[in-house]
Amino acid sequence: MDVREDAIGAKAITPGKPEMSKLIERILSSDPEQMMPPKDSPKRLTAAQKELLKKWVASGAEYQGH
Repeated sequence: MDVREDAIGAKAITPGKPEMSKLIERILSSDPEQMMPPKDSPKRLTAAQKELLKKWVASGAEYQGH
């Protein structure tokens, strides 16, 4: 997801529509085959981090250069 256009093209993000974004679908999933981070990863997103990502996509998912 380093390149915004690639992320949009892959439907990982759909700016302004978090309900249509694969990123949001996967971070909210409880299905072990779909969830991100994967179930076997020691890393977890907090509810606040998930909400922040949803708000980011809803607001247009703008990127900034590194």
